[in-house]
Amino acid sequence: MDDTPNPNLTDPLFEAGPLPVLLAIFVVALGAHVALGYLRQIERDRERRPVAAPFYVAMASFSLGSAVWSAAILCISTLDVSFSIGYSKTGLALAWLVSLLGALLPLALLARWKRAPAVGAAGLLLACSVVYTAMRLVDALGLQPQFRWGLDALALSFPAVAAGAIAGIWIGLAHDPRGRTRRRWWRFGAAMMIGFTTVVGLSLVLAAVPLGVEVASEFQKDVPRLVAGLGGGMMVPLVLAALALDLHMRQLRGHRSAGVAPHRQRIRRRGER
Repeated sequence: MDDTPNPNLTDPLFEAGPLPVLLAIFVVALGAHVALGYLRQIERDRERRPVAAPFYVAMASFSLGSAVWSAAILCISTLDVSFSIGYSKTGLALAWLVSLLGALLPLALLARWKRAPAVGAAGLLLACSVVYTAMRLVDALGLQPQFRWGLDALALSFPAVAAGAIAGIWIGLAHDPRGRTRRRWWRFGAAMMIGFTTVVGLSLVLAAVPLGVEVASEFQKDVPRLVAGLGGGMMVPLVLAALALDLHMRQLRGHRSAGVAPHRQRIRRRGER
């Protein structure tokens, strides 16, 4: 019997059980909801403020890219290994940049076209970004000895993310004439779909790592897993919540500039039914 103490037993994130995974789903769902909201804001401000479109795309990319990066860190915090692990500072930063750029390409495409081919292409690009971001973060751990990825689990991760991303984007950007409240719930559901399938894909990427043969982390003293997990699990959701509030205030200003208060719009829609 192996009596080697497991350092994860003193890691609050590891002891939290499924909580980091649930938090990862919530973070990606919140990031997707904010990102899709900024894309819809482009349509609202197309005539009134056309120059704001690049800013909205940048905010959408920051929201979704940071959320995917945070979720990958939270999922890595649940790995059960018998040694302390940490991240390279450079590796963490590069993975974040990869995630931002990986979100920028599909969202910029959707900002210009929202037809079915563009939605499909955006979903595939986003899936590539999610899988590659997770792989970059695993590389940032500096696991020793070097390993080969398990191609079976890695191959399954891409379609898992792509299916949810395509369906979630399609639902989240679809126009529903049946009322604002119903649209809102459909969009929340679309964001949760993206969050769930993204975390499934991240879990499959981690399943492709042969942890049984790893004995050490080269960067365990650079950025400990607990520090990275708390930063990704606490700071990123707070930033996303601030962006969600900013988006809500922009929507309210848009309604007021149109000369109709939001509650009057709801009353008119009910009367039209």
